[in-house]
Amino acid sequence: MGELYEGPVQLWTPDEETQELIAQLEVSDSPLDQAYAEAYKNACWIREFGTPGTAENAETGMTTVGDLHTLVELELRCNTEIDVSYLTIYYCVDVAHHGSGATRAERVLDGMRQVIADRERSAE
Repeated sequence: MGELYEGPVQLWTPDEETQELIAQLEVSDSPLDQAYAEAYKNACWIREFGTPGTAENAETGMTTVGDLHTLVELELRCNTEIDVSYLTIYYCVDVAHHGSGATRAERVLDGMRQVIADRERSAE
């Protein structure tokens, strides 16, 4: 790990590849794809546990949604890239919200709403 960085951090903005991904997800018929697109547009990252390869309407599994701005700040200050696919539930408890709902898409959207509400509270 490199040196710690102290200073202002720029907010996350989607690069061209991410913008293309969002556009593809938005036009999908899948509610889960549309939920992912909405989360990405709102600068959120998503980590699902216990659901890979399961149906979109799966009632089991857990979804955590976090703020990409926070992730970027952690990466910058620690001088390392963080791949959310490697985050365990243990780490997600500290840096993300647990989304609830009957489907994967509902859990993603609920977690995203919690992240946005957190941002609004922090801005006050």
